[in-house]
Amino acid sequence: MKCNKWMRLLSIIFLMTMTLAGLAQETKRQLNWEITYHKLENAETGKWMPATVPGAVQLDVMNAENYKQPYWFGDNVKQFDWMEDWFFTYRTKFKRPALNQGERLYFKSKGIDYEFKILLNGLQIHHQEGMFSYVDLDLTDALKENNELKIVILPVPKIPSASVYVPGTETYRQNARESVKPAVSYGWDWHPRLVTRGIWDDTYLEVKDATNLTAADVTYQLNDSLSKAHIWLGLKGSKLSGAGYKWTFKDKNGKLVFEKTGVLS
Repeated sequence: MKCNKWMRLLSIIFLMTMTLAGLAQETKRQLNWEITYHKLENAETGKWMPATVPGAVQLDVMNAENYKQPYWFGDNVKQFDWMEDWFFTYRTKFKRPALNQGERLYFKSKGIDYEFKILLNGLQIHHQEGMFSYVDLDLTDALKENNELKIVILPVPKIPSASVYVPGTETYRQNARESVKPAVSYGWDWHPRLVTRGIWDDTYLEVKDATNLTAADVTYQLNDSLSKAHIWLGLKGSKLSGAGYKWTFKDKNGKLVFEKTGVLS
C-alpha cells in the first residue's frame, strides 16, 4: 500500500508544469552555415564551403574537397590528421528580426565541440571550452540591420610532451586528458585516431520574452507514511522577479490535482 502511494506521488510530481504568465510565444530560426579553415586564428583564407549543422568539420571538408571514400575504410581516416592543429571558422549571416516590445533575440546551441570563440559583427562575445555545455547568448543590444555571426573552433588541445606522434609509443594518446571527449577518439588498439570538432547539436536563433526560464530543478521529501510530499521548485532565468506564474500538477491520466498561481520574488 505504501508503495502504491509512493508511486502515485511520483506520478504527480513528474507530470507537473510551470509556466510564466503573459509571455510571448518563443520562435526559432534556423541558420545557413559555411565554413573555412586556417593555420592562424586571425588568418582566414577566404575559401568558404557549405557546412552542415549539426555536423563535424571533418565531414564538411571531406565533402567539399572530395576525400577518398569510404572515409572509414583502410587508412583513409588519416586524411583528417592535419586538421587537429588548424582553426576552423563557421559563418552565418542574418537580418535583424522585427521584435515586439519586451522581446529579445538569443543565439542558442546545445553543443559545440570543443573550445571556441563566438564573434558577432567582428566583436568577440563569448569564449567557452567544453562540448556539453549549452550556449545561450542575448544578441539584442549588439544587433545591426545586417549581421554576421562567426564561431571559431580552436585546435585540438594537446600537452607539449605529446604533441607529436611517435610510432610505437602511447604518448600521443595522453592528449585525451586535455579534454572531456571520448578517449577512444585519440586512438586505441581497435579504433583509429579521429578527434572530431564542430557544431554537433541543434543551433539556432530564438526570439523570446526578456523574462524567460533557462532551467528548473525539482526536489521533494516524503513523510514517513508516504501520504504527503513536500515539493520545492528552483528556477533559473532572466528577469524573473515580479513575473506571474502558474504551477500545475496532474496525475498520470492528465487529471488536474493541484494548481497555484502567484508572483515570483
